[in-house]
Amino acid sequence: MNENDKLNGFIVAVNTDINESIAKLIEEANQRRYEIIKEAKDEALNESYIKIKTEVKNIGSKYQILLSKKEQEYKIKVLKYKESLFLKIFHNIEQKLKEFTQKEEYKEFLFDLIKLEEIDENSIIYLNSKDMKFQEDIIKFKLVKCSFEVDNSIKIGGLSIFYPQKSILINKTIDLKLEEQKKYFANNYKFN
Repeated sequence: MNENDKLNGFIVAVNTDINESIAKLIEEANQRRYEIIKEAKDEALNESYIKIKTEVKNIGSKYQILLSKKEQEYKIKVLKYKESLFLKIFHNIEQKLKEFTQKEEYKEFLFDLIKLEEIDENSIIYLNSKDMKFQEDIIKFKLVKCSFEVDNSIKIGGLSIFYPQKSILINKTIDLKLEEQKKYFANNYKFN
């Protein structure tokens, strides 16, 4: 074997060794590339999962807020409707009471209010202006000449009695009874 052949054999051996090393490096590089791509895909999928999970949570929170607002709006509408019913009911009652004050029985009602009261000549009976026409009837009923004054705060009817010696005012107005009934109704009755 001559030197050239030896050199060619050496070159072929080195090239074969280099080619094998290159092939091995390429294979390792491809394997590493596959692993890197897989890791990148896994990382991207994980990030996507976290983002989706966060968005779903945000959507759930937004939905809860929207649902709460709608429930609040509904409750407000229901309360407004109940309030309108309440006002309508008591407006109708007030109209019926005003009609009652125009009837003949109303005078007897006033007598019943003062029947048990110990009215004397110092007592003052407060009436609304339209009920002042009952002054003489009340005096005849109680057999006592007392004083009468107009009370503009009495809108519907009834009367108040003031005892100056005792500094006591007894309110027996229909207005007060109606207000008490409104409060009682508002506190105790539930519309369903």
